[in-house]
Amino acid sequence: MSTPSIAVRRRQAAERAAALRRHPTGRGATVELRPPPSTFYVIALVVTVFTMLGLVMVLSASSIRLFHNGVSPWRTFNRQVVWAILGAVAGAALLGFIAGSIAIRPAPALASGLSRGRARSGSATA
Repeated sequence: MSTPSIAVRRRQAAERAAALRRHPTGRGATVELRPPPSTFYVIALVVTVFTMLGLVMVLSASSIRLFHNGVSPWRTFNRQVVWAILGAVAGAALLGFIAGSIAIRPAPALASGLSRGRARSGSATA
């Protein structure tokens, strides 16, 4: 039994691809892009306000203790801001606002690097 020539295999592959494109399940489902409903914006606003309130609470709760220990209170606040930004980027990527390959792939490495930097600095409590 002989193998078919490359031209025959290419023609067969093209025929299979054309058949898949004609098949109803082979077509990509076209999704009409519409603006998000107003509920989405209300939820996003509430989450943003609570995140900002939490950042202010971290700053106010840790500032006196850190100031008396001779450490800048802004260090803990800045670390929390970085994590809030990373969470916002990851959330936006999961919701589809940012391409997943851009936002999600480097996120574990970045989080690991930040955690290692925190462990090296000796600040186990935040």
